[in-house]
Order: sequence, then C-alpha cells, then structure tokens
Amino acid sequence: MTIAHRSLIAITLAAALAGCGKDSEPTVPFPEVPEPLVPAPAEEITVQIGDTAVKAMKESLVITSNTEDDKIGYVEAFKGIKFAEAERFAHSKIVELSDLESEEGLADATEFGFVCPQTKKTELGQSEDCLNLNIWRPVGVADDAELPVYVFIHGGDFEYGAGSNALVQGDTVVAQGASEGSPFIYVSFNYRLGLLGSMWVDDEKGGNFGIGDQKRALQWVNENIAVFGGDPQKVTLIGQGSGASSVSILQMSDSSDNSPVANNYIQRSIMQSTPYGLDYQTYETAQGNTTEICKAFGTTETKTSLNVIKQALNALLALNILPDEVSEKLKPIVDDMPTLSKNTVCADDYVSQLQNIDLDIVLDTQKYEIANPVTKTISWLSENIIGVISKENATPMANFMPFLPYIDSYETCGLFGCTQHKGQHLNSQPVLSGIAVPTIIGNNAKDSNTMSMLPTLTFLIPTILELLQEDIDNGTFEPIDDDNSAINLVIWLQQEDNQQRVVDMVSSLSANEVSAQLELGDVLDLLPSSAYEAVTKLFFGLGNSEMNNELLQLTEYAPKSENELGGATDNMASFKMLMNDMLFQGPARNQAIKAEGNFDAPATLYHFAFKPSFNVWTHNTDGQEGDLDVGDLLKSVACLSGACSGSELPFIFNKPFKLDGTEVSPTKKDQALMNDMSRLWFSNELFTDHNYSAQLDNVLSIDADGEISEELDWDSTHNKTTTPGFGSGRLQGLNESGLMLQYMTDYEIPLQ
Repeated sequence: MTIAHRSLIAITLAAALAGCGKDSEPTVPFPEVPEPLVPAPAEEITVQIGDTAVKAMKESLVITSNTEDDKIGYVEAFKGIKFAEAERFAHSKIVELSDLESEEGLADATEFGFVCPQTKKTELGQSEDCLNLNIWRPVGVADDAELPVYVFIHGGDFEYGAGSNALVQGDTVVAQGASEGSPFIYVSFNYRLGLLGSMWVDDEKGGNFGIGDQKRALQWVNENIAVFGGDPQKVTLIGQGSGASSVSILQMSDSSDNSPVANNYIQRSIMQSTPYGLDYQTYETAQGNTTEICKAFGTTETKTSLNVIKQALNALLALNILPDEVSEKLKPIVDDMPTLSKNTVCADDYVSQLQNIDLDIVLDTQKYEIANPVTKTISWLSENIIGVISKENATPMANFMPFLPYIDSYETCGLFGCTQHKGQHLNSQPVLSGIAVPTIIGNNAKDSNTMSMLPTLTFLIPTILELLQEDIDNGTFEPIDDDNSAINLVIWLQQEDNQQRVVDMVSSLSANEVSAQLELGDVLDLLPSSAYEAVTKLFFGLGNSEMNNELLQLTEYAPKSENELGGATDNMASFKMLMNDMLFQGPARNQAIKAEGNFDAPATLYHFAFKPSFNVWTHNTDGQEGDLDVGDLLKSVACLSGACSGSELPFIFNKPFKLDGTEVSPTKKDQALMNDMSRLWFSNELFTDHNYSAQLDNVLSIDADGEISEELDWDSTHNKTTTPGFGSGRLQGLNESGLMLQYMTDYEIPLQ
C-alpha cells in the first residue's frame, strides 16, 4: 500500500467518523470542560544584570502536568546576546556583556539574533554575525541565587541548526522547574556551521572554528552567568546529534587550548544520540579535502607530484589481502597508470581569497559542490583506495560529513627527528578518551535511520551498481573480482567519465521522481545482497577487509539473497542494525563500562524507543524558499518506522514542534511522556539514580509505550544474538570477538 493510498484511507475514515454524530442532545450530559488557560502577552522589562541594564522579555506560558491541573508559568527571556565575534576563517573572541550597551546605556536582549549561515530554511535571518546566545530564567531571580545552569548545543551534522529553534527553546522547562521548587537557568547558542565552521587552514590553531565558538560560549557563561543568578560551578552541558559529538570533544582534556572545558566550564553532561563510532578526519585528510574546496572555488594552482591513486593501489597489492586472480587482473592496470601526475593544490593565499568571496557564493558552492550527495558518495568511494596508504585514516566515513571537526594534531619532521604538535581542540578520536564529568549517554532505537548520509547512501548505491552491471554485461568493464562488488565499484569509479555518468544519472532524477519511487517501491526498506555487501565493506573501508568479512559472516548481519522471500527487506534491517550497533549502541555502552568505578565521573545509559504520533523530520527545507530537499525526504520516510535521531527532543523540552519549527498536535500519550520526561531530564535524580553497572547492565529505558523504567541485563534481553557462541548479546559479542570499532586505531575494548 502506498503512502498516498494510506493517506486517502485515513482521510476517508476521519470523514466517516466525523459524520457519525447526531443532532439530538445526549441523554447523559457531558461534564463541563474548563476554559483553556490563555497566557498573557509578552512584555518588555528592564533588568539590572551586574553593571549592565538589559532589556529583556517577561513571557508567560501554560504548564501541563500528569498530576496537577494546568497553570500559567512565567519566565524571563534574554535573547540574541552576542557572546563572541569573529572574522571569516578566524577563531572567535569573546565579547563582554558591557560592550553591548547602546548609547542609551541599555543592552537589548528582546529578540533572537541572526542564525549562522546554512543552506537549510531557517525561521530567522542569516548572517555571519551570528555568535549569540539565549538565556531563560525564572522571574525575579536574585543575583546571588546560584541556580543550576543547563547549556544546550544543537545538532544538525555541523551543517544546520540554531539555538533559537522553537523545538529547543527553554521557556517551558524553566517555567516547570520554577513552579515546582526546582529552579534552574537554561542557555542555548549558535556556532558557525558548514565550511565557515570547519576548514583546514595552515595555522597552529587549526580550522575547527565551530568548536572554538562553542568554547567561547561556555567561557562566556562561566564568566557571566553568576550575574544572571546562576552558579558557574553547576553547569550541565547537553548536546543532541552533532551537538552530542561536540560534547564528547569538549570533554577531552588533552588539547593545546588554554581553556579546558570539563570540570572548569562544565560539571556534568548529557549526550543524546552520540555517534561515538564515527571515524573523524585526520589532519592529513582534512588538508587533502581542502584542495577539493579550493577547486570548487577556483582558488588553486597546479603542481607535479606522485600519483596518489597509483601509490594506494600498489599499497593494496603489497598487503596481499586480495585473491591471486584479483591481483593478477589489477596489477597491469596499476602498472599502466602514470607515476607522476599534475595535481591541483590550493593557492598560497587561498584563505584570504575565500574571505573575500560573497556569502551567497560560499553557500551555493557548499551546497552544490562540497555537500552534494553524489559528490560525497564519489569521494567516499575514492577514499577507499587512497585510505589504504594510511591506517590512521582507516575508514572513509568522514566523507559523509564534510564539515565534521577534524583532528588538528599533527607531526613535523626534520633532520633532528620529528615533533608532535598538540591539536587546538581535537587531539585524537573522541572515543579514545573517557568521559571526564558525570554523564548521561544513550541513543534512540532507530538513530542510524536518519544519520547524516546513510539513507541517501542506501538509496544511491544500488542505483550506481546498476550502471556498473551494464558495463560488465556489455563488456566495457571486466570485473576485478566477481564476488566483490565493492572493489569493482571503486575501480570502476576511478574513470572520470563513469563519475560523470553517475552525476548525470542522479541529476536526472527530480525530487518528485525520488518521492514517487519512495511511495511506489518502499526502496528504503529494500537492499539487494550485492548492494548490502558493497555498502558495508565500503563504509568501514576496504583496508578493513578481515573485519568486514567477519562481520558479514555473523548470522545477525549476514546478507540474504534478494531472491529469497523478504531477503532484501532483511538486508536493509541488518544494515541499520549493524550501523546502530557499531556507531551508537556499542561504543556508548563501552564508554559507560569504562566509567564504572570512577566516582568523579560515573555514567548513566539510556535508550529511547518511543515512536511519537508525529514525525520530527520534514522535507521542505531546501533554501530559504523551503523547497523539497531529497536528503531530508529520505530521512523523513526513514523516520516513519520508529524513534530516529531527534525524536526525543519534543519530550525533553516539552515542546510540540518538529525539527524545522513546525507546530504539531501531540496525542494524550505524547503529552503524558512530554510531561514526565521533561521533568526527569532536568533533575538531579537523572544523574544519581541510574548509574551504570557492568554487572547489572542497567539502562534507563523509555520504551515504545512511553513507560520510563530501569531495565537490567539490557544487552542480552534487547540485543539477542542468533550466532552460536557469540556472547550473551550482540554488543557483548562484538566486544568479545574484538570486532567492536576494530577499524579505529588504538581503540581498546574494555574488560567486563
């Protein structure tokens, strides 16, 4: 049944039910329904904050509860406060609150500020002058109140989002806390995104500008929140998605930045849907990717150097991991490649050139060249060959998130040896560092369904494989290995005309055609066995062939023939399960295991499986006109099956909105969980009552029915294994077999 048919049936049923009433009066009168509470209009107030007079807003709203009648609550909102300023491709510097005073001696905090430039539709205007934050506090807070503080980092793949988004505003939770005797202050902020937030530059401070902005925001809170009535020594940092990834980075203490965050700017943290298994770009990879950025902007020059593709293929042959017949076919191809190649590199002054390019051109180039799904897929496939040279960049995962922060530590060598330079913000893979403060960590049941490029990837790869098969069938391409579609695809794509064919094919599909394919074929639930094997092997990198083969031999993840009944559907389910296990559930659980016994920084694991009555994802998000975005369309469809990334946000903030700020009408069941979860999330009990024990394997569960409870033996109960002798549960089995994050250099699986 198609989505269109289901919608039509739903409308017909609704209309039929609406017509079932009668005009006659009921024999038993209905109870009187009280008039709904109506909040008063917001009013402008002037508040003395330290030495600065600040114009803010006093706002009222309805507080709902599962145990009490609705009531009106009040908050004071300080919006659009500038906390830092920065030139393009330069690190930000903090701005003092007193510097924001106007000629009248007032600082205006009555309206949200600009959001940071991005290619998605935003509720507010965009500007590079976007480093502003928002504060919600109870009404009438004294300067010396020393209230706890919660600071939120928004998600969005480091490409989109804002602290002012309707879904993550703090008015409701702050009003709830104040009315129930547990007052606190809530802060949200913006940070630079996309290319403006992360680009390799030849500078000792690196190019992780967005992470630097986050540190400046936390520094500002540390230095100023006391005059708002907050306690700088009671700060809890919350992040969702890429915001949670940021929290994992900010907990690291081995960077060269002189402003350590953990136990200085923050004392606790909450990480929601952290892809701890994600392999971040190395310094060298980020440097190489900048060349592609320069090409896109035309800020390049040409130099002659060794052919890196030939180097990579020779390295692959030298590893002796390929079957003899494959090596025999591949060797003459490699031998025929030129040893030297003319390479395009960034011009010496590329940064200054990029600083002067119009912002609209920057965003268009980012959208259509750098972050284009086809471009990212081709880069991902090509990286499988180049990545063989360096095991430090073991997987090509980072190609799916081109604006992910990169590891900014590096090594320089000379006549007298080598010198290791610490990174300014990110010295190693975040998963290699333990948590440094008491932390809540967990994920949603279907996080991988909407993670970055994964839905687009499983949509594109089968289509690209069809082109490859056409060439094999007509004899224009001889497969390197008949049983390895992954390596065949990578070699096939080394020919530029084949890359162009892929671009042309995908470009010919309009957004409406993609939408039609989704309705008619349910393609996001189907994955042929050849595509499943290829996607899995390429995702973790061809250099990890032994690990890939072992994973795909396990019953849980083994490919099934699409000729079998339900085979293609089972393959898609297996792929999503593998991604959840390796990127989200497994690494998060291991971080909790490592934290056990650390009384200064215990961990609590949670799992969110409740499927809302509404979908938090939307697809009319492309550009400021809100055109249909194919990537978000794929994510919207993928999110229909359960709790995907971001599904928990309406419940944590008790806000009936989607990710794009569209208002929704929650059901009674939705609202009941929103009332409960929003109170739990901003309580001390969340940190004290559910600390993880490896022996108990206890997880704070928000189940499919909206029930909140602590469940024991989580892995063996919820991740049952079907492979004989493979641990008590899948996650423990991956640990005991040594497969968990085997692609991650220096990763140590904790003992249990």
